[in-house]
Amino acid sequence: MIRNIKNLIKSKGLVGRVINGAFVCAALSVTPSALADCKYIVSNQWDSGFTASIVISNTGSTPVNGWSVSWQYANNQVTSLWNAEVEGTNPYTASNLVWNGTIAPQASVSFGLQGSLNGAVEIPELSGDVCSGGSTSSSSSSSSSSSSSSSSSSTSSSSSSSSSSSSSSSSSSSSSSSSSSSSGSSNACSGVNIYPDWTAKDWAGGASNHAAAGDRMVYGNGLYQAKWYTNSLPGSDSSWAYVGSCDSTSSSSSSSSSSSSSSSSSSTSSSSSSSTTSSSSSSSSSSSSSSSSGAGQVISPNDDNIRYVGRVVSSLDTVSYDWANIQIEFRVQAPALELVFNDGRNDYNVFVDGALKQTITTDWGEHSYALELDGSAQHVLVTKRTGPNFGSGEFLGLKLPEGGELLSLPELPARKVEFIGDSHTVGYGNEGTGLDCGGVYRPYENSYLSFAAIAGRSLNAQSHLIAISGKGAVRNYGAGSTTSEDPMPIYYNRPLSTRPDLSWDFSAWIPDAVVIKLGTNDYSTEPSPSEAEFVGGLTGLIEQVNNAYGFLPIFLVSDTALPVVNQHMKVAAAQQASAGNDQVYVVNVTYPPQAQLGCDWHPLVVGAESMAEELVNAMQATLGW
Repeated sequence: MIRNIKNLIKSKGLVGRVINGAFVCAALSVTPSALADCKYIVSNQWDSGFTASIVISNTGSTPVNGWSVSWQYANNQVTSLWNAEVEGTNPYTASNLVWNGTIAPQASVSFGLQGSLNGAVEIPELSGDVCSGGSTSSSSSSSSSSSSSSSSSSTSSSSSSSSSSSSSSSSSSSSSSSSSSSSGSSNACSGVNIYPDWTAKDWAGGASNHAAAGDRMVYGNGLYQAKWYTNSLPGSDSSWAYVGSCDSTSSSSSSSSSSSSSSSSSSTSSSSSSSTTSSSSSSSSSSSSSSSSGAGQVISPNDDNIRYVGRVVSSLDTVSYDWANIQIEFRVQAPALELVFNDGRNDYNVFVDGALKQTITTDWGEHSYALELDGSAQHVLVTKRTGPNFGSGEFLGLKLPEGGELLSLPELPARKVEFIGDSHTVGYGNEGTGLDCGGVYRPYENSYLSFAAIAGRSLNAQSHLIAISGKGAVRNYGAGSTTSEDPMPIYYNRPLSTRPDLSWDFSAWIPDAVVIKLGTNDYSTEPSPSEAEFVGGLTGLIEQVNNAYGFLPIFLVSDTALPVVNQHMKVAAAQQASAGNDQVYVVNVTYPPQAQLGCDWHPLVVGAESMAEELVNAMQATLGW
């Protein structure tokens, strides 16, 4: 066993993971830590809480190897944090994980957090060795639920929040006018597109949805240049080079405020109060779209002929979600239609009559995406490819041409299976081009083809995927201790993974069986949890499931890559049986060979298919399906 792996990685500049008991690593050059620009940015706010990101930009000429940032609130409190390790309970200190410890010169990394409010949202001062000598700033780019009332008097201010549901066509136009107003300034960012006002299109008639190699964009008060095709947050990964700081002037302040503050991994969900803002915004933009397109009709996302599979939160004119493989389904008779999303973080498969028609890569904010049909009665299925690590999305409904209509849907399969898991359940990297995907994951994640979704369809069952990449039963990937504050069970009762203030109604969808595949992140790096810790975590999750649904078949799934997980799962199942619960089963599936692995050693679709087949065979034999 490899001990103190995290300290070894940080001190020696190594990256890697344990695969089949062996630590696979690559050495990185080690240089003294450089100075960085550290920013605290509030991305969303509601009555009881907020989300924020902390962006660390290497402003020096040498790499930053290992970082930590500290801050303290007067009254606010952190409730969850992602893409970093956190220590302390105010003051807090966040440090890098295995994969984001090195920041190349003129590049950035960010991590996100969610907190609870006791009074107003705070902008704390950031400190830490990595920030020393560099500029440390804090800003709020959030519109709170009350900001919708003031947005009419300050349109450019309302466009400042990337997380606000109202970043619609109206806010896009105010953003561009803000950009043009700053072009009169002499600063380095004059006339440069402000994120998320993209500079390039995939095709001549399409929408601007990315930056091409050499294109420059403004984010915050910084100027960034794309190294290659990218649709990530400027400065958030290696696809961007930091050019320099915009000279802060009165004319450029509005440009700065219209930047997006949310990293690609942070989830910005609408609260119940911001749902009202979203509803009025989508209503306004829908009428605008309707009047500009002439004849046609706008169909609410809550129309009786639109169906969802997966946990969603509905408000008047918005359906929000973030779990993997959320499905939107309807039947329609029309020559074409438009799907309306408020997103920018997620991608979607679009199936027509069972065949994949197209993949949608969403642009930031509210946009319509055209779908060509043949005019006959056709079945449309839209599936969310990406998991909750990329953030939440909102479906705002359909636009149908004159004469188009929605038709009644057939019944769903009677069987239901809930899957609880990690990146394997999500489908992380399952369409990757190799083991190393260069830090780019969104295009290669397809939850519809994860082992869990495949198994569900093979069982002729509806499926819910409650899974987050990097989470464990008791210990998340790369954690510095044997347990983590926020392992997967913490999120189990949430309709949106980033909203602890909301609770899922378990009576709304009751499964016939539950599959739990956790343990890879608990044991793939050191320090490993003890048997008692891991079994205790599994036991607690089993109790959560039984409290939600009553006693029902639960399948604990391990794989051959980590035999220790299978051993501990057998102990957990035996303890359940001795306590009178004989409906907990253990299934050990074969982990795919290297030729069937994609990004970061995760199963490709072909590997997921073989894992699903073994699981389905075991479940059918047990359940008699």
